[in-house]
Amino acid sequence: MEKNDKYTDEFLDRFLMEDLDDDEKSAFLRDLNNDELLQKRVSQFEHCRQMVNFAYDDINKKENPSKNISGHGQWKTLAAASLLLFIGVFSGWMLKSGPFSQHPSSETWRVVLHINSNDTYLQNTLLDETQRLLEIYRKNKQKLKVEIVAYGKGVSLIQLSKSPYIERINKLTKKNPNLTIVACGRSLKRIRENNTNFKIMPNISIAPSGIRQILKRQKQGWSYIRI
Repeated sequence: MEKNDKYTDEFLDRFLMEDLDDDEKSAFLRDLNNDELLQKRVSQFEHCRQMVNFAYDDINKKENPSKNISGHGQWKTLAAASLLLFIGVFSGWMLKSGPFSQHPSSETWRVVLHINSNDTYLQNTLLDETQRLLEIYRKNKQKLKVEIVAYGKGVSLIQLSKSPYIERINKLTKKNPNLTIVACGRSLKRIRENNTNFKIMPNISIAPSGIRQILKRQKQGWSYIRI
């Protein structure tokens, strides 16, 4: 039986929810790193879950505008699991054509990440894993483009005088010209209706809509992960 076939959708869901024990997770990650078909299947599975969650969130907010959704710790775990999958899958593809290949891949991997939370834990995790990914690809002379789209409360990541990550982001973007950060214009307009002094970092691109920016990148073939 192929490694790709021995894992059910239920098992993949448990992996993404970090519901596996240490032995199960270790065995799965070994298989994931050595099976390109399994990598693609997991990536597609996660993508479907992300889009379903994305649509459900929008519906839930419209139907329950005053409802306070709990489970803060659960979302942190989901975000960490998503990033683990993201780095694992992309590193796996890199190893197929990177340092163990005589001819590094000429293909440019393109990744768009979406942050819509002002939680500093999630924002720091986003920057940690973005930096790690950029370093892996640079070290192995692989081509990579990364775009971070900040939407909703996520624009606090780039808020001047408030975000604790201004200096770090400046260093990251200066060192990595293949990293861009895009702010959602709609989110900025909405925030500035109540806070006219809200300012973001210079040299940040502004898209009319964060969601449309993400959809545009997906249509262009970019891989997408929501934090």
